[in-house]
This record gives sequence, C-alpha cells and structure tokens, in this order.
Amino acid sequence: MGIQEVCIRILGMIQDTVLATSEVVMPFERDDAVMVDRFGIQGISPDSAYVRRGRRAKHKVQRLGKWMTPSDGILKVNIDGSSRENPRPTGIGGIGRDSSRRVVFICSVNKGMQTVNGMEGLAILYALQRAYALGWRKVICESDSQVLVNLLLERKCSDVSWELSLIVQQILQVSSMMDSVSYTHIPREWNRPADSLAKWASGNVDGWWIVEWEQLLGELRQDLERTLIEDVSGIRES
Repeated sequence: MGIQEVCIRILGMIQDTVLATSEVVMPFERDDAVMVDRFGIQGISPDSAYVRRGRRAKHKVQRLGKWMTPSDGILKVNIDGSSRENPRPTGIGGIGRDSSRRVVFICSVNKGMQTVNGMEGLAILYALQRAYALGWRKVICESDSQVLVNLLLERKCSDVSWELSLIVQQILQVSSMMDSVSYTHIPREWNRPADSLAKWASGNVDGWWIVEWEQLLGELRQDLERTLIEDVSGIRES
C-alpha cells in the first residue's frame, strides 16, 4: 500500500470520527452564542448564535435554558407565531404567567393568511391586549422573533410593510397605556409553550380559537402541561 493510499484512509477515518461526534450541546446564558465549525468551538459572540457547517459535517447547537419567574406584580407573557410558508394560514400562540407561575391566560388562534413577521406581531398585540383587559399594568414580553423585538425597541417602522407598521403602532399604543412593558428576545428553545399553542392553531382551519384553559382537552392539555413543567425545570424530554 502506497503512502498516498494510507493518507487517504487516515483522512477518511478522521472524517468519520468528526461526523459521528459533531453534535455540540452546551448551556447558554441569555444573549450568548457560539460559533461552531467542524472542528469545534471557535469563539463567543454576544449577539447571535449560528453554526458554520462543513460540506459533509452537520452540527447541532442546543441552547439550554429555563423560564424565569417574574417579580411580584409583573406578568410575563411568551408569544409565538407558526407558519410553514410565507404567507399562508398561520396561527398565534401566547401564555401569560405571574410570579407564582400561575397560568393567567393562554391563546391559540388561527389568524388566516399572514406573513411571518405579521403573525409574530399579532401574537404580541393579542397578548398585551389580553393582559391589559385582565388588569395587568406591568408586563414582560418574551418572543423568539428578533425582528419584532428590534422594531418595538427601536420604534422605527420605515423599512417594513405598511401592514406590519400598523401592527407595531397598535402594540406601542397598548403598551403606552401600561405602567411598564419590556420586550426581550429569547431562543426558540426557551419558548416551547407558546410555540406549541401557535402550531396547534396553524394546523387547524379558520375558526380555531382557544383562549381559556378549560377549552384544552385530552392530548392538548397533557402536551401543554408537560411543556410547562419542562419550561420551568429546563429539562426537556427527548
């Protein structure tokens, strides 16, 4: 066997080892990110997480975290939207919890044809309207949509469609009626209850409208209860 063939075999063995051990799982603090290529961790970025993939090696970064209880008198709402195409029939999901981890409200609503950013905005708008109607005046809003969070923090809508601009203006109007509203971007992995509620809505026809816990039956209730436990503990079932 020549030297060239030996080198080719060694390189093949190294490549197989990388492919077999390419999954990277590590805990993340909020707003931390890792940049991963086929040979491991390359650096830390405070802004966003991404994975650089080799031609054949695939990498999976799992950001571990758990839902944090808000202070007394503050309602924390998690929202999400669900759609497999843009635009197409979509659903919004939201859940509000207080300092005792009590579920104050839920929503799982089919919103018809919407863009991705439009449905995320409608989810935030509905959650804030619901919180206000229930008497809450201090709200923390967590979303996995970086686009919507940035728009709401910067209060600039010059570069978006008029439909999305209108939704953002409505959100800001509702928030101005409250004592305090904050918007926080979180990874999708930390937003599973809202994600489940949104997916149920997008997977059903127009008229899907669940806004009370009592409306959840059978598998839907069991699934949400399990997800809520995982959300607080930070431990996910495989």
